[in-house]
Amino acid sequence: MRATVERVRWLKQRVAKREGTARVPRFARHDALVEAIQDVLDDGVIERGEEFSTRHGGSYNGFCFRACEAYRRLVRDAEPYYATLAGDPSVKLRYFPRPKAGEGGRRRSRTESHYWLVNTADEIIDLTLARGEKSDYKHYLDPDVGGRGIPNPSKDATRIIEAVKAKHPPAPDDTK
Repeated sequence: MRATVERVRWLKQRVAKREGTARVPRFARHDALVEAIQDVLDDGVIERGEEFSTRHGGSYNGFCFRACEAYRRLVRDAEPYYATLAGDPSVKLRYFPRPKAGEGGRRRSRTESHYWLVNTADEIIDLTLARGEKSDYKHYLDPDVGGRGIPNPSKDATRIIEAVKAKHPPAPDDTK
Protein backbone atom coordinates (compact mmCIF):
# COMPACT_ATOMS: atom_id res chain seq x y z
CA MET A 1 0.00 0.00 0.00
CA ARG A 2 2.76 2.47 0.94
CA ALA A 3 4.62 1.78 -2.30
CA THR A 4 1.46 2.62 -4.24
CA VAL A 5 1.02 5.94 -2.40
CA GLU A 6 4.66 6.86 -3.03
CA ARG A 7 4.33 5.91 -6.71
CA VAL A 8 1.24 8.10 -7.09
CA ARG A 9 3.05 11.01 -5.42
CA TRP A 10 6.01 10.52 -7.74
CA LEU A 11 3.78 10.45 -10.81
CA LYS A 12 1.96 13.62 -9.75
CA GLN A 13 5.29 15.40 -9.32
CA ARG A 14 6.44 14.29 -12.78
CA VAL A 15 3.21 15.49 -14.37
CA ALA A 16 3.39 18.81 -12.50
CA LYS A 17 6.96 19.39 -13.71
CA ARG A 18 6.03 18.56 -17.29
CA GLU A 19 3.00 20.85 -17.23
CA GLY A 20 4.91 23.64 -15.52
CA THR A 21 2.71 23.54 -12.42
CA ALA A 22 5.42 22.57 -9.96
CA ARG A 23 5.12 24.27 -6.58
CA VAL A 24 6.21 27.87 -6.57
CA PRO A 25 6.93 29.68 -3.31
CA ARG A 26 4.21 32.13 -2.33
CA PHE A 27 5.23 35.16 -0.31
CA ALA A 28 3.06 36.87 2.29
CA ARG A 29 2.51 40.60 2.01
CA HIS A 30 4.67 42.66 4.34
CA ASP A 31 2.81 43.31 7.55
CA ALA A 32 3.34 46.11 10.06
CA LEU A 33 5.63 43.95 12.23
CA VAL A 34 7.97 43.18 9.32
CA GLU A 35 8.10 46.92 8.59
CA ALA A 36 8.83 47.73 12.26
CA ILE A 37 11.67 45.19 12.45
CA GLN A 38 13.21 46.39 9.19
CA ASP A 39 12.84 49.98 10.40
CA VAL A 40 15.03 49.32 13.46
CA LEU A 41 17.50 47.32 11.34
CA ASP A 42 17.83 50.43 9.16
CA ASP A 43 18.76 52.33 12.32
CA GLY A 44 21.73 49.98 12.85
CA VAL A 45 20.50 48.39 16.08
CA ILE A 46 22.65 45.32 15.30
CA GLU A 47 25.52 44.54 12.95
CA ARG A 48 24.90 42.77 9.66
CA GLY A 49 26.03 39.15 9.77
CA GLU A 50 27.18 36.78 7.07
CA GLU A 51 24.16 34.52 7.46
CA PHE A 52 23.04 34.70 3.85
CA SER A 53 24.74 35.44 0.56
CA THR A 54 24.12 38.87 -0.93
CA ARG A 55 23.58 37.33 -4.34
CA HIS A 56 20.24 35.72 -3.39
CA GLY A 57 18.27 38.02 -1.18
CA GLY A 58 17.42 41.59 -0.58
CA SER A 59 18.33 44.65 1.40
CA TYR A 60 18.40 42.86 4.76
CA ASN A 61 20.83 40.04 3.98
CA GLY A 62 22.78 38.99 7.02
CA PHE A 63 19.86 39.44 9.42
CA CYS A 64 17.76 36.38 8.57
CA PHE A 65 17.91 34.34 11.78
CA ARG A 66 17.99 37.24 14.22
CA ALA A 67 15.13 39.07 12.49
CA CYS A 68 13.04 35.87 12.35
CA GLU A 69 13.71 35.22 16.02
CA ALA A 70 12.68 38.76 16.95
CA TYR A 71 9.47 38.50 14.90
CA ARG A 72 8.54 35.17 16.44
CA ARG A 73 9.25 36.33 19.99
CA LEU A 74 7.33 39.58 19.49
CA VAL A 75 4.17 37.76 18.34
CA ARG A 76 4.38 35.06 21.02
CA ASP A 77 6.05 36.53 24.09
CA ALA A 78 5.60 40.30 24.00
CA GLU A 79 2.49 42.38 24.61
CA PRO A 80 -0.54 41.27 22.56
CA TYR A 81 -0.27 44.52 20.59
CA TYR A 82 2.68 43.16 18.60
CA ALA A 83 0.72 40.06 17.58
CA THR A 84 -1.89 42.41 16.09
CA LEU A 85 0.82 43.99 13.91
CA ALA A 86 1.55 40.58 12.38
CA GLY A 87 -0.57 39.51 9.44
CA ASP A 88 -0.67 35.99 10.94
CA PRO A 89 0.87 35.58 14.40
CA SER A 90 0.96 31.77 14.08
CA VAL A 91 4.27 31.62 12.24
CA LYS A 92 6.77 28.79 12.14
CA LEU A 93 10.50 29.15 11.73
CA ARG A 94 11.95 27.32 8.73
CA TYR A 95 15.52 26.93 7.62
CA PHE A 96 17.56 25.30 4.96
CA PRO A 97 20.05 23.37 7.03
CA ARG A 98 23.78 23.65 7.12
CA PRO A 99 24.95 20.23 8.35
CA LYS A 100 27.67 20.31 10.96
CA ALA A 101 30.78 18.21 10.66
CA GLY A 102 30.00 14.54 11.25
CA GLU A 103 26.29 14.77 10.31
CA GLY A 104 26.89 13.21 6.92
CA GLY A 105 26.18 14.58 3.51
CA ARG A 106 27.82 17.51 1.83
CA ARG A 107 28.71 20.38 4.11
CA ARG A 108 26.98 23.48 2.83
CA SER A 109 28.55 26.91 2.96
CA ARG A 110 27.15 29.66 5.16
CA THR A 111 25.71 31.27 2.03
CA GLU A 112 23.45 28.25 1.48
CA SER A 113 21.91 28.38 4.96
CA HIS A 114 18.88 30.60 5.35
CA TYR A 115 16.04 31.23 7.81
CA TRP A 116 12.50 32.45 7.12
CA LEU A 117 9.01 32.21 8.57
CA VAL A 118 5.94 30.44 7.19
CA ASN A 119 2.41 31.47 8.12
CA THR A 120 -0.66 29.23 8.40
CA ALA A 121 -1.45 29.77 4.69
CA ASP A 122 2.02 28.34 3.81
CA GLU A 123 3.17 31.76 2.64
CA ILE A 124 6.79 32.72 3.13
CA ILE A 125 7.82 35.70 5.24
CA ASP A 126 11.44 36.40 4.37
CA LEU A 127 12.68 39.23 6.54
CA THR A 128 15.76 39.73 4.33
CA LEU A 129 13.54 41.12 1.57
CA ALA A 130 12.35 44.72 1.61
CA ARG A 131 8.89 45.52 0.29
CA GLY A 132 8.76 44.75 -3.43
CA GLU A 133 12.02 42.78 -3.54
CA LYS A 134 12.13 39.27 -5.00
CA SER A 135 14.39 36.35 -4.12
CA ASP A 136 15.92 33.74 -6.36
CA TYR A 137 16.64 31.51 -3.35
CA LYS A 138 15.84 28.00 -4.55
CA HIS A 139 15.45 26.18 -1.23
CA TYR A 140 12.16 27.54 0.16
CA LEU A 141 10.37 24.34 -0.93
CA ASP A 142 13.35 21.98 -0.70
CA PRO A 143 12.55 18.64 0.98
CA ASP A 144 15.51 19.18 3.34
CA VAL A 145 13.94 22.31 4.82
CA GLY A 146 13.56 21.96 8.56
CA GLY A 147 11.72 23.64 11.35
CA ARG A 148 12.98 24.35 14.78
CA GLY A 149 12.25 26.04 18.02
CA ILE A 150 14.36 28.81 19.44
CA PRO A 151 15.31 27.77 22.97
CA ASN A 152 17.16 30.81 24.32
CA PRO A 153 16.82 34.42 23.23
CA SER A 154 19.87 35.68 21.38
CA LYS A 155 21.40 39.02 22.38
CA ASP A 156 20.84 40.48 18.91
CA ALA A 157 17.19 39.42 18.75
CA THR A 158 16.69 40.93 22.21
CA ARG A 159 18.20 44.21 20.93
CA ILE A 160 15.85 44.17 17.94
CA ILE A 161 12.84 43.50 20.19
CA GLU A 162 13.78 46.29 22.60
CA ALA A 163 14.30 48.71 19.69
CA VAL A 164 10.93 47.81 18.14
CA LYS A 165 9.20 48.30 21.49
CA ALA A 166 10.91 51.68 21.98
CA LYS A 167 10.31 52.98 18.45
CA HIS A 168 6.87 51.42 17.84
CA PRO A 169 5.16 51.29 21.26
CA PRO A 170 1.48 50.46 21.56
CA ALA A 171 -0.86 53.39 21.99
CA PRO A 172 -2.23 53.55 25.56
CA ASP A 173 -5.56 52.03 24.46
CA ASP A 174 -3.83 49.24 22.41
CA THR A 175 -2.30 47.47 25.42
CA LYS A 176 -5.44 45.57 26.34
